[in-house]
Amino acid sequence: MKDLRTLRVLDKFRWMFERLGADYPMMRSILALKLAMDQRRAPTILGGARNKSDHSHEDENRFMKSLWVYSIYGLLLVPLILMGNHFFFQMTTFFGILIFLIMTSLISDFSSVLLDLRDRNILLAGPVGRKTISLARAVHVTVYLFFLTGSLAAAPLLAGLFRHGPAFFLILMAALIFADLLIMAATALVYYFILRFFDGEKLRDIINYVQIFLSVSLALGYQLVGRTFELIEMERAIDPAWWQAIFPPVWFGALFELGMNGVSSPQFALFASLAILGPAWAWALYVKKMPAFESGIQKLSSGSGPSRVKVPPLNTVASRLLCRDREERAFYRFALAMMKTERDFRLKVYPSIGLSLVVPLILLLNQIRWDSFESLVHSKYYLSIYMAAIVIPTSIMMLKYSGRYKGSWLFGTAPLKTYAPFYSGTLKAFLSRLFFPVYAISGVIFCYIFGIGVLPDIVGAFLAAIVYTVFCTYLLKGSLPFSESFEASQESEGWKIILYLIPMFAFMGVHYLFTFIPYGSFLYVLIMLVASSVSWKIASRRIWV
Repeated sequence: MKDLRTLRVLDKFRWMFERLGADYPMMRSILALKLAMDQRRAPTILGGARNKSDHSHEDENRFMKSLWVYSIYGLLLVPLILMGNHFFFQMTTFFGILIFLIMTSLISDFSSVLLDLRDRNILLAGPVGRKTISLARAVHVTVYLFFLTGSLAAAPLLAGLFRHGPAFFLILMAALIFADLLIMAATALVYYFILRFFDGEKLRDIINYVQIFLSVSLALGYQLVGRTFELIEMERAIDPAWWQAIFPPVWFGALFELGMNGVSSPQFALFASLAILGPAWAWALYVKKMPAFESGIQKLSSGSGPSRVKVPPLNTVASRLLCRDREERAFYRFALAMMKTERDFRLKVYPSIGLSLVVPLILLLNQIRWDSFESLVHSKYYLSIYMAAIVIPTSIMMLKYSGRYKGSWLFGTAPLKTYAPFYSGTLKAFLSRLFFPVYAISGVIFCYIFGIGVLPDIVGAFLAAIVYTVFCTYLLKGSLPFSESFEASQESEGWKIILYLIPMFAFMGVHYLFTFIPYGSFLYVLIMLVASSVSWKIASRRIWV
């Protein structure tokens, strides 16, 4: 095991840890193991699981590799530092974005540190004291937060030093330390209260959804660039109100207004004091609740509690309408259960589902920025709803992976003449439970914006998405659904997904041409209705066998 540079830095503070009651050599060994294991974790921001076949980079630190991505997002915050001297507004916005990024990253990628059961189950069985384990855990999280916060704040710190001077630099450094204390304590306390009222399975679900939310937020982060530069033109200060005290970013914004501009109103004095007292109080509460928190995380090791997945009955109304025989209905029901239980599937697919909902709306909003709303309503920009189909190739690619892939041998023992019911049932489960609800929301919004007259176009685009789904099943060729390990997924497969987006734009172009024909939208619906039925039958006989 390599002697990491971080550990050599900690050696200089050995006296402090020993005075706190820790067995420093033992604590150092625990940290060395934890930091080595961190290198094997693929951060959410880099896109998920580590490739099993990638043996040439086994010693690389994946977390350290991800820091450059955070540094890029730190560059997006620089305009907030340079835009002027309205420190209350600028730094409130700055810390709002920064706290969001750090806290969601902490929850999504480093929850295993705060919720580590190995400390209790393994280390306490040996001659290791509880203080040593607790300090190792705290130092581990501190190291993570140091690198993460440093990556995000490096560019803003340098920009603040050159733009506003050393006083701004020192205030920002101190504010970052207090913000990290608040984030760490708040995250642990949120876990504590969840574990107090719910079981460990609920906490795992919450962490998974935070990972999904982080992926969607970072994918849309480029939108912050234009919005940030728009804010540069704003030349007005914002007067504080007492109710803003409930927002921690406001505390840190007031700290700069008080320290740099010398504004000494009672509101700013209150907010600035909360920037110091708030994190201190949260940390004191975290330390007080630490024994109860460590007892609560034992729930994560137990598999007790009712299953949260309610598998639908075999003969529901939806399954009878969508599936033609019992075999297809059985696989439809099976696919629904798998998509609900597979956390890795949700982590990889749900972000693209979120994007399929917001990308069409972003295109409309960007169009409004360049033109008027009236001209948008009378345009053919409603065809941007085709962008909702970006979820289809990603989802179909992921349908062949599963965390329970070792049980796929059962598929070969099933008395099936063909695997067509398996493929068709799985695809219908995806379309009905994941794609259609999101598409329906987009369709309602588009009908509200462009009028009910675009409803045939919305229906035609949905039928085209069904045909597009059949086309994308070539991504599954050679593999059964849920039959391969997620670790076998290759990052290089991303180019295939990009390639498979081309037919979606082709459908959009054909639809656009039909809008110039009288009653062309209705004709397009009729053609797509026939095409979806024919393509599904052809796939059942030639592709899914």
